[in-house]
Amino acid sequence: MKFSLVSNNLVFPPLYPEAERTLATSKSKSRTIVDGYELRPNQIDLIPQPGLQEQLCQSEANLVFICGQATSGKAQPYTSKVLTPNGFVEMGSLNIGDIILAPDNSTQRVLNIFEQGEIDVWRLTFDDGAQTECCKNHLWKVKYKSAHNNYSDWKVERLEDVLAKFKAGRKVAIPFCSEIDFAAKALPIDPYILGILLGDGHFRKYQTFLSNPEDEIIAAVRAAGYKAAKLSGNNCDYRVSGQGLVRHIRELGLAHKLSNEKFVPEIYKYSDIASRRALLQGLIDTDGTVDKIGHIFYYTVSHQLATDIQWVVRSLGGRCHITLKHPHYVYNDERREGQLCYVLSINTEHNTDLCRLTSKRSRTFDGFRRGKGTLRHTLKECEYVGKKQCRCIMVSGAEHLYVTDDFIVTHNTFAMYLNALQGVTHYGFAAKLISVRLQDSKKGGSMFRDGVTVCGNFANCEYNSADYPTFSWPQWNSSLQLIHSNFNVSNPAEWEQFQDYAKKVQASLIMVDEATEMKEFKMFAYWFSRNRDSSGMTPQMVLSFNPSHDHWTTQMLCDAGYIGDDWYLRKDMIGKVRYWYNKGKSPAEIVWGDSREEVANAAGLIDRPDDLAAGISRLDYVKSFTVLTGTAASNRELVNATGGQSVANLHATGAEQRQIVGEGYFGEVEAEEINVSREMINNLWLNPVSDDVNMYATMDISSGKADNDKSPMVIWRGLQIVGIELFSGEPNEMAGWIKTKLNAYGVDVTRFAYDATGHGYWMQGLTNGVAVTANKRAIQEVDEFGNVVTRDDYFNCRSQLLGRTEVMIKRGDISCSISPDLRIPYAKGGATRALRDILYDEINVFATTTRNKRIYYRSKDEYRAKFRHSPDLMDAICLRAVFELDARPKKAPLPTASPFVYNNLYTAFAYTAKNRWNKNLFR
Repeated sequence: MKFSLVSNNLVFPPLYPEAERTLATSKSKSRTIVDGYELRPNQIDLIPQPGLQEQLCQSEANLVFICGQATSGKAQPYTSKVLTPNGFVEMGSLNIGDIILAPDNSTQRVLNIFEQGEIDVWRLTFDDGAQTECCKNHLWKVKYKSAHNNYSDWKVERLEDVLAKFKAGRKVAIPFCSEIDFAAKALPIDPYILGILLGDGHFRKYQTFLSNPEDEIIAAVRAAGYKAAKLSGNNCDYRVSGQGLVRHIRELGLAHKLSNEKFVPEIYKYSDIASRRALLQGLIDTDGTVDKIGHIFYYTVSHQLATDIQWVVRSLGGRCHITLKHPHYVYNDERREGQLCYVLSINTEHNTDLCRLTSKRSRTFDGFRRGKGTLRHTLKECEYVGKKQCRCIMVSGAEHLYVTDDFIVTHNTFAMYLNALQGVTHYGFAAKLISVRLQDSKKGGSMFRDGVTVCGNFANCEYNSADYPTFSWPQWNSSLQLIHSNFNVSNPAEWEQFQDYAKKVQASLIMVDEATEMKEFKMFAYWFSRNRDSSGMTPQMVLSFNPSHDHWTTQMLCDAGYIGDDWYLRKDMIGKVRYWYNKGKSPAEIVWGDSREEVANAAGLIDRPDDLAAGISRLDYVKSFTVLTGTAASNRELVNATGGQSVANLHATGAEQRQIVGEGYFGEVEAEEINVSREMINNLWLNPVSDDVNMYATMDISSGKADNDKSPMVIWRGLQIVGIELFSGEPNEMAGWIKTKLNAYGVDVTRFAYDATGHGYWMQGLTNGVAVTANKRAIQEVDEFGNVVTRDDYFNCRSQLLGRTEVMIKRGDISCSISPDLRIPYAKGGATRALRDILYDEINVFATTTRNKRIYYRSKDEYRAKFRHSPDLMDAICLRAVFELDARPKKAPLPTASPFVYNNLYTAFAYTAKNRWNKNLFR
């Protein structure tokens, strides 16, 4: 059919003289014919899509706000792992705002989470055995190998499209991650020495031995401060001691471990880059080999040690493939089978850093295949594994990539680029695409890749990927440049820096991505003043963003009449042009009207002789404005590419987020804030020990019957956690169990606090214990002198205890002497998790909102509904605050007077009065 655009009762002139278009659906691709020529697919030929893209390209308004829907198309099961600065966490445990790592080791935030429900899932296996799972619409950064043995450029594609090429025989590769730098930790044993001992050491209850003939190895042990005493009768056996070595070996769980039972302790796996590299050096210097052409291999009979080393290599951006070897030996002329051996083939970009021993290091080479190849994962197998509960995440990194299971790298504006192309044939035309965040404007990001797709093949475009990527057309002296606006202009010094930076910019088209990141109105106003060039194009500024209630863009839209009383974007105003003039320094001082003359009159603008002589009237000071928006369904190409999931995902975000990004809701939303960070949890093992030496116990009470419903008791010395006990059994057995534990730890029952809600009634016999009912009103607080004090107004007792616990955690009052790697039953079927990881998850109880002007912390039922398990351990910990309700610094006692103070005061007064009287006598 012939094409013409009709939108919001506005009929636009046809853009294309003879255009026939069949729009894409979730099942079929689009087809477009312009002047008899059918546009080629795969984004080689581009034409604006109906709706937002065409409206923007046709709009002549000086200022355009774009409020469009967000879409997403990635999904992984809840059980998939996502890498954070403190290690892997399950996809299902992530929350908006959580910090995770990008493949380049930089940090990024989870911007949004899209629940997908139960959907089909595939398991991908790569050439080194790494595996992960995802849905068919999940996005991957991939390369394909051609018949000529060359790889294509990196591109981002859905798994469904990747698999189609894979099944057709194409070789598929994905990138490796960079070296991941976890937070530095105090390690009990030098990591290089631990690697040596894991390779050639023997662990006994009270002694540690080392068997190695290399003088360099023994010298390194001694240089690290350990003693290495040679055993008599053997040239390579030594007893190693010093610096608490035996005790540390025992605390790490390595004592008595045989060769086939060795492992890398968790604290070393999640240590910093240098420590993990030193650990590998010790391992490879002992039980590793480097062949004549530089290949590194490691041999072990411990399956756990093999997988741990593989994990460490992958965390350093390397490749580690494990194969099995069945060794044999002859004993008394009889051929016997030896222990199964695991052979690890190791390769990184920096192999020379994996050895210290001179004889091995001299044979290593940096770079894959001696620098002649690129280290990459190759897809080997993909199998359907059934339906699983899935979600996808939107992340803040420039490339929207994150690191999942086995350190596999996986992925997460066309309209503005198309708008810019309209001006490039005007000589001297300049366009600027601004991201407020510095990194987003750099090369390699998704904004740059989209620019290459839209502009790179248009009219012999030349582009570079420098710090400020630029697309240029020399024949017209026109350009489009990606720049940033990363300045805190509320700081006077940075405001000056920003002005100096922006003064160098002039462009007839200025476009801002995610404009709500531009916090200050004056930054926008200054950029608007730079909206001009000599090309003859009408100056235009385009701001793209999602609604934010407290932002200046919302005030402008309200004052201009685009937002209704219900805080939704008025549909009858979308595309409507209004006029404005800014009289002052804030959006509140903008004058709005339906015509230039109306605004000029209201603003008191007058014609000036010089302006009139130049052909400028007062009406030219008034600018035009409009608001455009699009729906997820209107992006038909993405609908087709995702099989409709781009729209479905929006409806899976929940009502609140769907209103904001999908229905143009600019009103207030209940802002939830998590106030305790993972860094604060890490500090529990670094905080000083309190002076209080009294023993306390706190316990979260549950039935104890179900395999995932255990009741934790936390043992305290002052404010230091010194023990954790778990009750599992019949409720009527609980009171006796508690008394036994209190006696064992020397805890007086008056210093035992427990959750009296629900099954807490079984504790009625513990009459001197402190029963806490979480949903009752907050406890009246008193200071140490018994004075009633008024503190923050809490919604209930639970919120009060969590609030006090938050204060103690932030101040560093609470400490822990238990190993953070202690594994605790935490799920159905007897599964265990490390103590630190459990606390990482359960900081989500410290999410606060305000209800009836009172501080409210997330309830146990709300937590259970969201995370599918109870915050039992943190609930038990927060009960300790009942003994410390005065969580802020103590008040000083009022000064007390001696019973004789008034006598002294009288004597002093009498003496002074007498002297005055005597002096008066002699005047």
